[in-house]
Amino acid sequence: MHGIKVLMAKNYIDNLSEEARKGQMEKAEQGIWPTKAPLGYLNVTGSDGKKVIEPDAELAPMITRLFERYSRRIFPQGNHEGSPR
Repeated sequence: MHGIKVLMAKNYIDNLSEEARKGQMEKAEQGIWPTKAPLGYLNVTGSDGKKVIEPDAELAPMITRLFERYSRRIFPQGNHEGSPR
């Protein structure tokens, strides 16, 4: 009896996982951002009512510069306040 309950629970979890994945894929295909916006972007509601993301005008340029500096291995020299020693 215990084995049947374990199999039923596993089946339920597998099905729930598959349905969640399908839901996220469907939202992505519709152009909807299904989760919290990444750093440098804002969650907004588009003119068509869909929840989408757009660049944060204040934060996005800083994030872009950080990635550019990282890609070129440009790091501040010296011990600045807040940096590891």
